[in-house]
Order: sequence, then C-alpha cells, then structure tokens
Amino acid sequence: MLKAFANHPQDLQDMEGVITRQGARLNRSLVAEELTPLAELKEEPEVLDQLQALFEKHNG
Repeated sequence: MLKAFANHPQDLQDMEGVITRQGARLNRSLVAEELTPLAELKEEPEVLDQLQALFEKHNG
C-alpha cells in the first residue's frame, strides 16, 4: 500500500477503495508488516493508525 506511505488526502480515499474492493482477499497483516518500516523511516507513525482505522471501518 504505497498510497498509505504517500499519505496524501486523495491517497486515503484510494486506500479505502482498495480495502473495500479487495475485502477478505486483502492480506491486511502483510500490508501492515510491509508498511511499518516505511512509516518508521518516514517518521510518520500516524500512517499506520490511519490504515488500522480503515481496516476497522471495513471489517471483513
């Protein structure tokens, strides 16, 4: 989810669309695992919080 890494307002909408369309097919743990070091490198941990909020919103 490079959209999460970019962290622009439009990217959040795009991420939500991907999560909605992919549903249970999306490997959420892998996405979070891959994004964590990028968020740390960028020093923007809120990226992970935003992603988690979207996952919770679209639980399924």
